[in-house]
Parts: sequence; structure tokens; C-alpha cells
Amino acid sequence: MQKYYNIQRFPFVAEYDKYGKLMSIPDASMVDYLNFLPFSAQPFTASQLQNRLESGENPRDLKVQLARSLVALYHGEEVANQAAERFRLQFTEQQVPEEIEELEIEGPLLVVDVLTLSQMAPSKTEARRLIEQGGVRIDGQVVGDIKAIIDAINPKVIQVGKRKFLRVIQKHA
Repeated sequence: MQKYYNIQRFPFVAEYDKYGKLMSIPDASMVDYLNFLPFSAQPFTASQLQNRLESGENPRDLKVQLARSLVALYHGEEVANQAAERFRLQFTEQQVPEEIEELEIEGPLLVVDVLTLSQMAPSKTEARRLIEQGGVRIDGQVVGDIKAIIDAINPKVIQVGKRKFLRVIQKHA
């Protein structure tokens, strides 16, 4: 369990991140996370979990129940439902989250510079690597050129990997 995610830090993680982290745990670790819940908040027991997995139930469905229960424990049922819906829209339906960070720029900039200015990449070298490996998209289109330029005459959405989003807008003088 420790190898994958430090459960002791769990209370300090944002609610939407909690849900995502739980959905990404290995199937074999579900029992460890289940045992983290108070018995009254467990959606199923460890033996029920094992039986459901052995009967062929999709582990993803069981993780949804587990993630909902853990997020609800810390933040309430309504927030747990919102986190589940946000996760579904972003990862199942590939939609851009509604609430994303914005960066105002003046004139055209290299995408590499935008990634470092916004701290989506820690350095220009890392930004170039992300672009070369196809991990950067602008409005859904993969950026393949490290010398690509972005202008924000119309707002653009940059995506790095699966989880990082940034809306780039033109600074008004």
C-alpha cells in the first residue's frame, strides 16, 4: 500500500484528487483502502469485496463505491457525488473540467514558455520533452513541434497529460 500511495496523507488531499487517486489504485490494494474506512462507512466488507471480484464484477465499479465512501467520509455525500461526476466527465467522456486555471498572455508565445510560466512543466527542458512525447494538446490537438507558438486571440485550452489543464487568454491592454 505504501508503495503506491501514502494513505496517512489522505486527509490533506483535495476532495477531487482523493477520488482520482482512489480510482487509480491497483485492484489488489482495494482491501487496504477499504480497511482505512470506519466499519460503518464501508460500502462492503473485505470478504464481500473478494467474493464480488471472484464472481467477475468489474473492479472499476467497486473502486467507484470505495472512492465515493472515502470522499464522503471527509467531505460529505454531495461533494463525493460531485467528485464522481467530475471524474466521469474528465476521464470517461474526455471533457475539459469546468474550473481550470487561467493564464493571461500578451501576444504570441512559444508553447514551451507558456508551460513553464504556468508551472505545468518545471523547466523548458521538461516542457520540450512533454511536447516531443505527445503529452501536450491545445484545444484537443496534439502539439508535435517544440517551436509551436500559441496566440490567445481566442481563448485556448492546453492539456498536459490526462489531468493538467490551463486556459490561455489574451491580456487586454
